[in-house]
Amino acid sequence: MRSVAVIVGVAACSAAVLTGPAPVASASDYGFELNGTYSAVSNGEWAKHNDSFTPEGVKRDVWRMSSSCESTNRCDGTITSLNEGWTIPLRFLNDHWVAPRTIPDWAPCETGGAATGHQLYWFYGVDESGMNSRSTTELAGKDTTFTDSGSCGRNRGLTIELPLHLTRIS
Repeated sequence: MRSVAVIVGVAACSAAVLTGPAPVASASDYGFELNGTYSAVSNGEWAKHNDSFTPEGVKRDVWRMSSSCESTNRCDGTITSLNEGWTIPLRFLNDHWVAPRTIPDWAPCETGGAATGHQLYWFYGVDESGMNSRSTTELAGKDTTFTDSGSCGRNRGLTIELPLHLTRIS
């Protein structure tokens, strides 16, 4: 019985080697890549500081996004802020996009110095009713920035979360 399984396995591997790898779809086949210029609005009017609502200012930026996909649930690319000049990696995982950014000296400490901020943009395409979709023109999510536990001599770090809205402008 074991020899039959080994023979079947060898035959399957041989067939894969002889026929070559399966064709890979090109990036344009998926239709939800983010390529273009977007208005990015982090709505500070609904900001949360460590889970408590604390209003902040509204932050507006213009992003140039570029991405390509290797499957229907895996894409990679970059975001470049046209207002602030930074560039960060962009990744699509299953149903949402994520883009991490490190901000040195983000949170001032009471005793002097400042803690590093770890910002994460997390967003997904939405339709006219705000429901999750593979839209590339309207996206919604969160702009979250946090400090490490223990930074500034405090056990609990600071976390600020703002609603994020992206609109394609070109």
